[in-house]
Amino acid sequence: MFTLPDLPFSPSAFGAWTSEETFSFHHGKHHAGYVAKLNATVEGSAHADQSLEEVVVASRGNAKIFNSAAQHYNHSFFWQCLQPEGGKPSGAIKEQIERDFGSVSDFQQQFSNAAATLFGSGWTWLVRGASRAAHSPFQGRRDAAWNGECAALDARCVGACVLH
Repeated sequence: MFTLPDLPFSPSAFGAWTSEETFSFHHGKHHAGYVAKLNATVEGSAHADQSLEEVVVASRGNAKIFNSAAQHYNHSFFWQCLQPEGGKPSGAIKEQIERDFGSVSDFQQQFSNAAATLFGSGWTWLVRGASRAAHSPFQGRRDAAWNGECAALDARCVGACVLH
């Protein structure tokens, strides 16, 4: 069965940026709710013995399972992206962002605007393709975040994931 991961930082580590109460609600209730729903929907099924990544890929045609599995994955990934001291892209991803968006600052502005203007959840991903990088709203374009290498970035979040 799937479990709620511990936060990789103290919930009070972000000070004024976001409160301990916000982390308690978002992690301890919201994310925990996705884990509970996922466990309830996969219990007794072939998915019960799969990894989270396998469930996400295998359940694309089953919204009830896919939505809970994908949200559990998104949140687990998100917690790993956050750093109290912030972060900046570097290496190949920085070079690709600069090539495809002009600068990291231009990318951050476009990415933040895409997330802020997305109705609903506001999950936006940077999807790294072979020829170019593009920000992709997660809601309504769910497959984009799961096809190949992707990275979610904002002023405090730098990360990459690979799902096959």
